[in-house]
Parts: sequence; C-alpha cells; structure tokens
Amino acid sequence: MKIAELEREVAKLPFRSIHILRPSLLIGKRQEFRLGERIATAIAPLLDLFTLGSLRHYHSIRADVVGRAMVAAARSSQPGIHVYEYDEIVTMGRA
Repeated sequence: MKIAELEREVAKLPFRSIHILRPSLLIGKRQEFRLGERIATAIAPLLDLFTLGSLRHYHSIRADVVGRAMVAAARSSQPGIHVYEYDEIVTMGRA
C-alpha cells in the first residue's frame, strides 16, 4: 500500500499510534450544496457495481460509517501506523 506525501510527514510525528482512513466518496447529508458531489452521490450506486477487486477502495461509503470507524481507531490501543481503506473502514464502522 502506498503512503502519500502528507501521510509520510504525519508518520514522522512522535505519536505512539497513527490511524489514517482513506474513504472514497462520502455519502451523507451536507449543509452546503456542491453540485459535483450531488451528481456523484446520485450515480454512486451504479458506479459501486463496478468497484470490484483492485477498484474496491473507490467504493462510496456513508459518512456515519467512517465516523464510527474513526472512533474505533481512536479507541484502539494498537501502536504504530495504520492505514485503512474501504473494507477495513466498513468493518470498523459496523463493530
């Protein structure tokens, strides 16, 4: 798994544990209107049918699932650097 430049810099910080979540398109209510996101949210169910195998990390995900996964990661006592993509986020967000 590749770590982006910002993630590399964060990894240099002296934290005992770092959890990086990489959701794709977040589905949920927003207070502000963003046309591009509104269009993407509308067609996401169709696009998700094609996000299989190596494309699975592009699958859309509900914001509340990501939020619960963030809480689970913060409560985790695992030291080190952890990077989560779609499948891991869903698993953590449903627990």
